[in-house]
Amino acid sequence: MSGLEPTGGTRARWIGAGYAAQGLGYAAVVTALPMFKERQGLDDALVSVILLLVVVAAAGGSLVADKVAARWGSRFALAGGLTAVGLALLLTTFSTPTAVFVAILLVYGVGLGTVDASLSMQGVLVQARLGRSVMNRLFAAYTAAAMAAALLMSAFVAGGAGASVAVGTVNSVVTSATCHGNRGAFQLWPRYS
Repeated sequence: MSGLEPTGGTRARWIGAGYAAQGLGYAAVVTALPMFKERQGLDDALVSVILLLVVVAAAGGSLVADKVAARWGSRFALAGGLTAVGLALLLTTFSTPTAVFVAILLVYGVGLGTVDASLSMQGVLVQARLGRSVMNRLFAAYTAAAMAAALLMSAFVAGGAGASVAVGTVNSVVTSATCHGNRGAFQLWPRYS
């Protein structure tokens, strides 16, 4: 290991930040759905179809992560997935035609699946490198961030700011984690995948 290469603990913290970014973004989107439904003029049936499509897109994102990881490593899949999630979160804050909104959520779904699969790869790899269990801590970071996003959404909506402001705020955190992770990805996110 060179003097510039980060320790396993540093890598675990960066991967934990990825888990937190994913949990934050996911909870923000899920808790914003009722407000997005109203803003976009969607009915319950269409929301159900959109959610199903997002799940299918996420499954596709897992396949994307597998292909990218096999060719370039899971850190590249993670960086790309977080970028897609951040872009989609940003775009959901704008009122758009329904077809565009659905397309944005499909991009979010692909990003979500890519991040989910690549974070799992990264977590298992750093756990093996450290020689001790860290997955529970990574999932705890996800859960804590999801709870924070739900509370943030409640506070913003109660204060009259609305879902778009809350999701935009969450997006700034996700984008920050993505940018810092990408800047350091090639040092901080494990390369051994």
